[in-house]
Amino acid sequence: MKLSVSSVSFSYGDGMAVDGVSFDAENGEVIGIIGQNGCGKTTLLKCVNSLLRPVSGTVMIDEKDVLSMPRREIARNIGAVSQSTTIVFPYNVLDMVMMGRYPAKASFEAYNDNDLNIVQRSMAETGVEEFADRAIDELSGGERQRVLIARALAQEPNILLLDEPTLHLDINHQFDLMELVKKLAAERNMMIIVVTHDIVLAARFCDRLIMMERGKIVTSGRTEDVLTSENLARVFGIDARISYDERINGLNVFIVGKAGGDPKADRETGKGNGTDGRGTAARNEDE
Repeated sequence: MKLSVSSVSFSYGDGMAVDGVSFDAENGEVIGIIGQNGCGKTTLLKCVNSLLRPVSGTVMIDEKDVLSMPRREIARNIGAVSQSTTIVFPYNVLDMVMMGRYPAKASFEAYNDNDLNIVQRSMAETGVEEFADRAIDELSGGERQRVLIARALAQEPNILLLDEPTLHLDINHQFDLMELVKKLAAERNMMIIVVTHDIVLAARFCDRLIMMERGKIVTSGRTEDVLTSENLARVFGIDARISYDERINGLNVFIVGKAGGDPKADRETGKGNGTDGRGTAARNEDE
């Protein structure tokens, strides 16, 4: 399956939130979308999922326009987990994940053994089968995220969209979740697009990156080509050192401080390594 985003633009009325964005994606890869707050990352994701209608441009799945698809067909192709999913009723985990089978069913059609098998597989892959009978509001943030990903997987999509999936999670849960994302892309041959503020996680787990600024793509390509000291200084305003680490077979990012700043002053004020001591950029909710 191939996803083609061509010259997509979207406006909330006070300027272009997404301005002429184009990129292609294929199965089996994890693509990260990075950039500062308000640069249009989440808006772009909503355009891909047809939650927002672009003012111009197209989103094609295997040469079929997403905007021409019924909502159920979109859901059979694209699974999505947003930044903050409001759950009003305390469903148990099994029922929550079973909701992912809705796009595959006709109106009022009952769930069958095949649906249950698909749901159980999704729960096993995300490690939430032990919570099957527990209420969703009894789980930790990391556990809830895994349940929501399991629900998306139960749709059996080829494309999975994740908007800040590690937001508010502890460090160990952040790595657990991103390792799950990488595993799903490989084992299910899925196309996974992740919006993230976490440069360290993007460096380690994304095959390709799209770096955005003011609604436009600044640069895109292989992670090692996009994550350069020059690009991070330009877009994020940070002085960073990028190195290859054989232990993880990937990139390490160390943030020295603000670009053009005084590293000694940054250390004294606690600004040298982002917000959590790992050299990550601050993670705030995108528009």
